[in-house]
Amino acid sequence: MKMQNRASKVHCSESQFPREDLAKPKRPSYMGQIHGQDYYLEYGRSVPKIFVLIFLLFISPPALSSESSFFRCNFSQECGSEIGCRPASMSFDFAINGSTGEATMLGNIGSVSVVPVFGSSAISFVHILDTGAVQTTTIYPNNSAVHSRHTIFLNDPIPSQWHGTCESIT
Repeated sequence: MKMQNRASKVHCSESQFPREDLAKPKRPSYMGQIHGQDYYLEYGRSVPKIFVLIFLLFISPPALSSESSFFRCNFSQECGSEIGCRPASMSFDFAINGSTGEATMLGNIGSVSVVPVFGSSAISFVHILDTGAVQTTTIYPNNSAVHSRHTIFLNDPIPSQWHGTCESIT
């Protein structure tokens, strides 16, 4: 297998990026800090500010602000593969720290860290279990909510889904 010089694969004019620039190692350019994490642009190439702005918008959750959020969730129907759907009752809360973006699920047996996922039409919370299975809750704009459990017990799946509402508490 023949190795090629990486510089020979660059498709740009010599005047844009003189060859001498390719030979000199450059220090990474500091782009900024987001949620305590430093971000750098490697090799000091100039990037239009609009691309940096778009990058920052995509990695920053849009719902985060300096204010914290709190959701109270009540579920009234449980559906499972063995039981079908039936009336049932379950409640828990979510708290989001606005300054750190960290989220916690507060239930009847304690609290657990969850991963918030902010989307354009909903917010979801993902709880990753030690088994590798996940439990998710999605809250929709009309306050309806779905809580899905992908539980594993004695190496057997026990899927279930709960339907209800979650309200933002201020």
